[in-house]
Amino acid sequence: MPDHPLEFYDIGMGGYYSALLCPLMEGDNFLGVIGLFKSFKRIFRPEERAVAILIAQQVSYSIENIILHGDLKNQNRELRYQKEFTEKIFNSINSGIIVIDSSRKVLAANPYALGTLGFAEEDIIGSDIDKFIPGFLTTASSDRHEGYFTLCNNKTLYLGFTISHLRDMGSLHGKIILFKDLTEIMDLRKQLRRREYFSAIGEMASWLAHEVRNPLFAIASIARILLKKTGENSEWEKFVTSILKETGRLDTLMDDLLQYGKPLKLELEMVKLNDHITEVVDGLRPFASEAGSEIAILTSQPELMGHIDKDRMKQVFYNIIKNSIDASAGKIEIITEKTDNIINITVKDNGRGVKPSRLENVFTPFFTTKKTGTGLGLAICRKIIEEHGGTISMDSIDDKGTRVNITLKM
Repeated sequence: MPDHPLEFYDIGMGGYYSALLCPLMEGDNFLGVIGLFKSFKRIFRPEERAVAILIAQQVSYSIENIILHGDLKNQNRELRYQKEFTEKIFNSINSGIIVIDSSRKVLAANPYALGTLGFAEEDIIGSDIDKFIPGFLTTASSDRHEGYFTLCNNKTLYLGFTISHLRDMGSLHGKIILFKDLTEIMDLRKQLRRREYFSAIGEMASWLAHEVRNPLFAIASIARILLKKTGENSEWEKFVTSILKETGRLDTLMDDLLQYGKPLKLELEMVKLNDHITEVVDGLRPFASEAGSEIAILTSQPELMGHIDKDRMKQVFYNIIKNSIDASAGKIEIITEKTDNIINITVKDNGRGVKPSRLENVFTPFFTTKKTGTGLGLAICRKIIEEHGGTISMDSIDDKGTRVNITLKM
């Protein structure tokens, strides 16, 4: 198709005598034709040809723009779709994603990252990552790392993460951090290791108690015979009495060892918890009065019911409250409440408290701060609570008091 105007005469079409046809072109692509017609016999003047060419160029340009506009609309539509699709993936992925630039400032963070870390988007975008996760990048010894991190909001998490480099045309522009909150998994691992450890101790304790109890009984029996033979006022009395006292203490330890070592068989029943706790408290009031301790039970739900083993839980409450009395607590409060399907029981006092260096070991078998303790009381309490599917923990401030928190599932 020629790219210049063509003239035709004597065309005899529709009463027109002459025609000037100009091609509409987009580069080398033919788009169409625009025509200038005359009804009388006369050749087209140069200025008419110039006007026709100009009109053809403008029409071609307009058509080209329409085509380009359509292409741009399609491209924009495709870009919007890709952007929305990418955002959906970014927002839906069940892992934390944080994008930082080369100066460590946060460019983007997905909802999982914000929810896990406990920050709002406006708090961290544009901020240095070290401001809200101190040491996050400097702690990592490689592009794959995991460990505990304490955030600026005092939240401690165990995070596993990978770091990828953000590049554009070969140049390094920042980093992409992909992470997962492994705190719950680590807690479960710790619980599993602790249970395996305590189970091994329990088996050993049970074996030891059986092996020691028979000779211990023989020693105590011989000591009683000696006490009868020598008489109460003989020079041997204090030695024999000391033997009986120590064998009695060892016998108590053997009872605790056997109880800790053997599997628990719970006999569960629905019990009014506050009445059950009151029964334990009434039994301890003489000891509390003698020690100068006041015990109060606080609850907004007096009819609170729990599915428990009465005897086992009585042992737990007795042990914890007795510890508060022994800690010279002037005031002991027992608080019971139910939230959703969880029962919370808190025993708090204003006694001596526990030193921070000892606090993490209070539920460990054979650990004790008492001169005459076996170190199995709280360990047995934990075992009973965990067999109920609950948890027990302790908070304490040295010389200010202690709080024991128990949770039980309904």
